Amino acid sequence: MQSLAGRNIKQRVEGIKPSAIYAYTDKVVAWVADPLTKDEIDLLNQFGRVVVHERSEVRTANYFDKSYRQRLQIFQPSPLVLHLINERCPGATLSYVEPALDWVFSTHHERDNAYDLACLCLVKNNHRDQGIAWAGTTRYTGPRWAPNVLAIYPDKPSKITGEYCLHFDWRISKSATLRRIGIGSLTDLINLDLVQFWRKRLLLKGFDLERFGRLRSNHLTGANRRKPTHLDRRAGAWVLRTLGSVQAVIDKYRSGVDVRSCLINANVNHLLPTEGIHPLIIWGHLVSYSHNPLPCNEIPPAGACNEVPFDPDLCLQFLVSDHAPKMEQV
Repeated sequence: MQSLAGRNIKQRVEGIKPSAIYAYTDKVVAWVADPLTKDEIDLLNQFGRVVVHERSEVRTANYFDKSYRQRLQIFQPSPLVLHLINERCPGATLSYVEPALDWVFSTHHERDNAYDLACLCLVKNNHRDQGIAWAGTTRYTGPRWAPNVLAIYPDKPSKITGEYCLHFDWRISKSATLRRIGIGSLTDLINLDLVQFWRKRLLLKGFDLERFGRLRSNHLTGANRRKPTHLDRRAGAWVLRTLGSVQAVIDKYRSGVDVRSCLINANVNHLLPTEGIHPLIIWGHLVSYSHNPLPCNEIPPAGACNEVPFDPDLCLQFLVSDHAPKMEQV
């Protein structure tokens, strides 16, 4: 029978009720062999923020093939921007992708409660010896330079709405790491299902403290006791309180105690969005795109702040219309 701690964790997770949830890509870094022209960069910046560096300006450029001559940093990229870059530079190589998840709250008290619970219960698979790192209020699931690290921070407003927000960043660096999880190209990134991405990775877990205390006692004493005592739950609670998080307990005792059998999964379906969105900035106004087709006669006027579906062909029609500048091919 699961312990009271496990039931409390489930109730606390169910008690997290964001007013809105957004999944999107926060940042992308791509290398291209055929550099973009200034006019092309200016055009892309009409629909997002793209920062360009030549190879000679990048300290880590030697890690990449010398045929790649330009690095593109794309912030909150829409599928439109990614599609245009992919059409212009089909051989572009990704070196960094940052899928993000925002829980938006009406009050800072709700946000802070969700932050405390996430720091306590969030678990990362295959964590091994990465440890947990902190920089101010930002919690990292490993060293900041790790190729696969999750960052959580509560001290900045949502990049989508500007409201109180608990922000999750899954920071993936190195081309090999991206290929392993199925994001080997811009096409893969455009087709990435952000909801499924977070469903596999947003793992909130509690502990059966009584069972853990008994298994830990057996490990320390060499016994094989199967019946719990009144001290087991107290010992499990002391370990969790001392180490500070479920992840830290797993890391410390994974080699001597069957910690995984003590974990209690919390249902996080209500903490995932129904679909991923793609922030698109047009002349300083936010337009959010999803993946449902939209008839051509429903294109919003430039500067409108509407949530409309994303369709690459439709966006290209918009680009070649009188509402947008032309993009010259080189």
